[in-house]
Amino acid sequence: MDTKKVALLLVLLFILLPFRMVSGNTTKIAMYVGQKIIVNGATLYLEDISADRRAAFEINGSSYVMSFGDSIKLGNLSITLGSVYVSKREVYLVISAPYLSIQTKESNIKLDIPFPAKITYPDRDVTFKLIITNHGAEGTFPLDVITPEGWNASFLADGSEIDRIHLKHGETTAIILKVHVSGKNGRFKITVHAGDASADLQITVLSGKLALSCAYPGKEAEAGKSVKFQLKLKSTGDTRALLKADAPPKWRVKFIANGEGIREINLNGESILTVLINIPSDSPMGRYPVTIWAGNESITLHVYVTKSHAGENGTIEVKAVDSLSGSYVDGAEVELLKDKRKVLSARTTPDGVTELNAPEGYYLLRVLKEGYQTAERYVNLSAGETKKIQIVMTKLPYFFKAESPEPSKSEVLGKTFIYPVIVKNLGFKDDSYSLQLNVPENWGGMIVEDPASRTGITSIFLKAGEEKKLYIVLIPPDTAKLGSYTTTLRITSTNGKEKVIHLESKLIGSYGIEITPDRYSLNSKAGKEFYLTVKVYNTGSSPLTNIKLDVDVPKGWSADVRPSRVPEIKRDKAVSFEVRVLVPANADAGDYFITLKAKSDQKSRETSVRITVTKGSGQTYMGIGMSLGALIILAILLKKYGRR
Repeated sequence: MDTKKVALLLVLLFILLPFRMVSGNTTKIAMYVGQKIIVNGATLYLEDISADRRAAFEINGSSYVMSFGDSIKLGNLSITLGSVYVSKREVYLVISAPYLSIQTKESNIKLDIPFPAKITYPDRDVTFKLIITNHGAEGTFPLDVITPEGWNASFLADGSEIDRIHLKHGETTAIILKVHVSGKNGRFKITVHAGDASADLQITVLSGKLALSCAYPGKEAEAGKSVKFQLKLKSTGDTRALLKADAPPKWRVKFIANGEGIREINLNGESILTVLINIPSDSPMGRYPVTIWAGNESITLHVYVTKSHAGENGTIEVKAVDSLSGSYVDGAEVELLKDKRKVLSARTTPDGVTELNAPEGYYLLRVLKEGYQTAERYVNLSAGETKKIQIVMTKLPYFFKAESPEPSKSEVLGKTFIYPVIVKNLGFKDDSYSLQLNVPENWGGMIVEDPASRTGITSIFLKAGEEKKLYIVLIPPDTAKLGSYTTTLRITSTNGKEKVIHLESKLIGSYGIEITPDRYSLNSKAGKEFYLTVKVYNTGSSPLTNIKLDVDVPKGWSADVRPSRVPEIKRDKAVSFEVRVLVPANADAGDYFITLKAKSDQKSRETSVRITVTKGSGQTYMGIGMSLGALIILAILLKKYGRR
């Protein structure tokens, strides 16, 4: 081959070097953001990649947004979007055509970085100066940077963040790349894209050597208490480290510096750190290790528990105080709740104090009192611990209480019912109350300030903390049936709060019985019988049932009553009994009494009747003869023996 042919071949190879000719039906090609290629004469430019894995292209001057699997047809040319790598700012295209010609060009953007490698420390900002020159046509070029996970980066120009630049042909500009470094140590790579040009940067993150020491690494403490350790931290360079602790279960460790709780340190030199360890009350006695970590460095402390409260209850002493007066709140109900269930309750004494004993645990303390807002506080109680808690109770502006000491009464029909009612203003503001009384049908009723008063009232006024006693007077009608009746007293304050008191009135019947014979005195001869008519009256308001008349006569006498029993005597009614009494023939003359007793299931009553008994004529003569005989015998004896 002569010299001219060789030279011609070399020129042809130089011209074709930036181009790639592909024959075949399908090929796969990678593109990064800002890159431009020519496929079968069509110009493809990858503008950007979004976080949701969509790619923005400019193809022959038209814009397209494609997701995975989307295709674009340009004649017999097919372009399909394959894999999308957001972190790499790169995509893969699947291109198909009967014959493919893919041309890639060297970038017309030149990216210069005078200092591409820098050294820093964790959690700091590092800046790089980027010098960008456009050797091609005028245009707008996107800016992009790929950083390690957890890092942040931004492009700055004239004090503002930018994401693209516009350059004319031959124009050069300088911008700043600011990178915020995470707390991880090591050497990291950063890739910067300006249009289709790219450059790699390097950042080395260093950390100083950290040392921990404690002058007194072992201390004694009582279970349920806290123990403090002073740690000395020393770093040979800028060091940022996380603080943590490995402690026994349920033990709590807190790190304190300058009176504040901390979790991380940024140190270059020396510092003092306080470690506060809270020991559970039920920890058995013994030696417990607690390991403190600052970054990768550690030190082990030891706590010697010398006294345990395992199995003991804790005590909560509660004092309830009024927020306005500062006085103690008596009778407040103090509840202890766990998992929304009440486990204990007690009431405060006149000095506002009460005490609750409960097992170790986390509780909700609730204090309630009529006329006050409910107060709540969460309490973490340890075994053997005594917690003193003051609860400030706030009075409600409007609140009252109304009650009747005797809401239920029983009275005999015809009597008046009187109920006392006490109204208390428990709010801290004065208030007025309207009174409304609803009584049973046909009953009379009124509200009075004195039981002897007959002037009713419909409202009252009470100052804050004042109470007033009222009386409800109820008069049932004479025709009322026996039974229970309900009266309602409705008390309403000016702010609409309402109390309703229900009063029960029980009407009971009165029972009365009277007995009246038709005669209270009569004469009868021995051996004869006499008759009495006896009336039994119901003098009460309720029926009498099972009425009988019993007759009590002297010994040897006999009596008979008709009827033997009466089932019922209604109110204001009477029944008659016929009584036959037989006086025996040998009854001596004289006065006798018989007793009449009316008995019912409810009441009984008795009365007496005098009977004067006289002898018959035959008996009279016999008596005279006996008397004369006795006189004759006496005379004979006197004559025969005479007087001595």
